[in-house]
Amino acid sequence: MAKKRLIVAALGLGLLSFVRPAKAWSSASSTGALFHERYLVCSDPLSPQCAGASVAKNALLEAVAIDPENVRTEPVISRYDEAAHFIAAFGITEAIPRLRRALDITIAPNERGTHRAISKNRMRAEAAHTLSILGDTSSVPKIEAIVRDLETTGSGSLWSDTLAALGRLDVPAAGRYATDFLGRQTLKDFGMSMPGGSSRDVVLRWVVAAKDKNALPALKKITTPENVPMSLSASWCKLTAARIALGDEPLVTDAKKMLTKNTSGTWAATCDSAWLGALPLGEKDAGIFVRWLGRDDLGMDYGTANVAYRRLLELLASFAERHRQRQGSVSPAEITAKAEIKKALVERSAWPHVADPTHRHHSKHWVAMHYAALASMGDPEAQRKLWDVVDDLKDPGGAAFLGAFWALALQLPDAVDHAVALLVRSTRFESHERSGIFSGIRERLIDTLIAEAPDDLRWTVALADADRDVREHAIVRVSRWPKAIEAACDSVTSAAPDATKRGVEGAFFALGSFNACRSRFERIARDPRAPSKVRGMAFEMLATMGSPTVMQSADEVISQTNMAPYVERAKAIVSATTAQSQRKRR
Repeated sequence: MAKKRLIVAALGLGLLSFVRPAKAWSSASSTGALFHERYLVCSDPLSPQCAGASVAKNALLEAVAIDPENVRTEPVISRYDEAAHFIAAFGITEAIPRLRRALDITIAPNERGTHRAISKNRMRAEAAHTLSILGDTSSVPKIEAIVRDLETTGSGSLWSDTLAALGRLDVPAAGRYATDFLGRQTLKDFGMSMPGGSSRDVVLRWVVAAKDKNALPALKKITTPENVPMSLSASWCKLTAARIALGDEPLVTDAKKMLTKNTSGTWAATCDSAWLGALPLGEKDAGIFVRWLGRDDLGMDYGTANVAYRRLLELLASFAERHRQRQGSVSPAEITAKAEIKKALVERSAWPHVADPTHRHHSKHWVAMHYAALASMGDPEAQRKLWDVVDDLKDPGGAAFLGAFWALALQLPDAVDHAVALLVRSTRFESHERSGIFSGIRERLIDTLIAEAPDDLRWTVALADADRDVREHAIVRVSRWPKAIEAACDSVTSAAPDATKRGVEGAFFALGSFNACRSRFERIARDPRAPSKVRGMAFEMLATMGSPTVMQSADEVISQTNMAPYVERAKAIVSATTAQSQRKRR
């Protein structure tokens, strides 16, 4: 099972990027961080943002216990959103029956187009999103009904997110809906967004993921115009790419022919990236991807070359997985494909995008992908150059993570150790590379580590990553795995002294929300040598756990530089939780 998941993760850079676990803190109806700086959220010491999910669990459950027929006020909806974020992130499955109730919210005809309808739709979409992250497959029929309703109510952005929730739970169901949706569209429709926002193109990922060839008649009908306006060409390319991904002949063969020749005067000149990204992977087609790996002059197309490198890496990753499953058997077609790929890569090793750091086309991400591919074919010098990018102590940026990801997908020796070392360094530096080829790369690296080495839990150090998105992705992965919570106590506290302040606060907050690491936090709280950001957050989380260490050591600890804010917040949490317990006993 772990091996199969690895290939899914590797393919996650392409058409199947949506397969990754959803961002629990960026939900269907609103976005925002799960964790905020402590001084901003502890005005209410019992709030989930201050005291954590464990202390606030009952309050979170109450916030989503709504009456489907009495959804009226904005504060109720805001509390619902916030609670749903925490429930999704920390895997609070007890909330499932209450969340299901929001799926039964109805919108009367006279409410359509009103603020009340918008509020109700937000709650329905939020519930669907959260239930999908919690894995509630029994909600699929109701979620599908909501998707169909949102399609026509001017809530396009909620429509696409709720469709994603449906696909997360049931890919075939999402594919069937997408096929039905396509049957009601024309090419002109794709030139406009959905009412209320969101592109119609999002349905294509689901017919491809479901491998639903029933979508082909509708796709063919939409793409039959001979004269496509330039304004619709991008959509036409995506629609035909979906046909190619589903194996629609003779379009697949025609696209291959166009992509192997001079594309001038053909649709391949416009659709090259979309079509390259959709072609089924096969040993005999390696030459198509090789042809688009770049140029040794100023005519290089970054976008198309990125796709070509990715597809070659996916092909090589499929070879590696095949060998692992079949104990090393190699087909003649694979031998031929590898020889062709290696020859092309060796030639391009001298091209400026890889070889000349001073050239306008040079980029470390090219170096990472190029030498990852060569390393997979046993080139020791290529492996050394790949590790130079991955292990660069001065630049743990997107290229390093891209290289580490592909090293894992290609099953290179020691790839797990290099990836873990990179995650440890990532606790010290925040990355601003979040778009394009680097979008979600750190999260994908975590997912691939879990798939490739399920018994190696060192990846849990990502709870303290300097990047907020990575930290909160790690929370979702850790929360479903008791052994990972235990492992995180060691990995996080070991990395904490060198981690960023926000990383430490976010990681310790997560561990406190799991009601974990009490003995480790108590040792840290008693250690005057511990940095204030580490000792202080240990103090605050001990307060949420009711540890006597907080009040016993407060006077001594507060004398340490910069510790006063932490101690005061810890005292406020102790006071609030004590008063809450007393009220419950009365």
